[in-house]
Amino acid sequence: MPATVEVTDFEAALTRNCKIKHAVAVNSGTSALEIVARLLLNDGQVLRQGKVVAVSDYTFIATSNAIHNSGLDVCPVPCLATNYAMSPASLKAEIEARGSKNNRSIAGVFFTLPGGNIVSTLLEIAQICDTHDLPLIIDAASSIAVDFEALLRLCPNFAAIILSFNGNKVITSGAGGAILTNLDDLAEKTRTHISLHRKSNYEHFGVGENKKMPALTAALGLSQLEELDWRATARKRVFETYVKILDDSKLGRKFRFSLDESVLSPSYWIAGFIPIDEGDAEIVVKSRNLLRELNIISPPFWKPLSEQAEYSKFLESPVSGQSDVLPDYLQLPSHCGVDNEMLISKMKKFEEII
Repeated sequence: MPATVEVTDFEAALTRNCKIKHAVAVNSGTSALEIVARLLLNDGQVLRQGKVVAVSDYTFIATSNAIHNSGLDVCPVPCLATNYAMSPASLKAEIEARGSKNNRSIAGVFFTLPGGNIVSTLLEIAQICDTHDLPLIIDAASSIAVDFEALLRLCPNFAAIILSFNGNKVITSGAGGAILTNLDDLAEKTRTHISLHRKSNYEHFGVGENKKMPALTAALGLSQLEELDWRATARKRVFETYVKILDDSKLGRKFRFSLDESVLSPSYWIAGFIPIDEGDAEIVVKSRNLLRELNIISPPFWKPLSEQAEYSKFLESPVSGQSDVLPDYLQLPSHCGVDNEMLISKMKKFEEII
């Protein structure tokens, strides 16, 4: 069944915006991850085939869940303390260790853009995947505002890029996601799969799923995409405010901003402070409590997959070693509706009591 005009218009706008050949809109970012894992790495089979997928250890749980739901096993690869991105050295070591110890080999790599940002280490990841002929899937759920030309220069051999339009992203359609790819075959298979492998109204030639993006969701996404530049600029202004606050106050002796020199293109999705003393987790907890008193909500950030004890039974332990402890992260308001003057006033009060 062909997509509605609202969906095709939204997909066309995404291909133009992201400089990509194909954009397939689906009902959620999690569905997009799951579909790519199933079609690209598990030949459409739901039953577990004993295949292992390397995933950034520091990622949202949906990435791991989507791979599990596709009948694959997840191996969390340690991430770097400098930028929270998958460590190229750790990925290379994991691939080689599995080969030398007759463990199950890695079938593909899901690389999460940390905080939605393009980091320079992605180039090394892409080269490793190319050397070992591994599909590279980029979990760019919150990254619609990044420089996609820079992203494509770093990894021209990518298989798919995943976007989300959940309510907390730079633009939102309330729900929904998209698969971006230059692979004709993957785009065609995806469209067929999310349409239940429909041959006619009641005839089907395979096992598929109804995971198309609804027309109303696409219409909302298209209207928000037209505001992308404005939304990204407004968020950028908030980011610059935090940098100025650190430069002009004693907070700069305790914290650094969440972006570092490895970020080539920010998404302006998540803003935050990281303690300069990376082992000082107490200052983050104390700061969250103080910010709450100022009516600034700073929820804890997600934990690495490997540190979640109750979830670890679903993971395939790395054979190459464990990651360093990642510094805690103090989330701060970053959306385009932030009142900068009010923010500066509250952060000055925070500086006085921290």
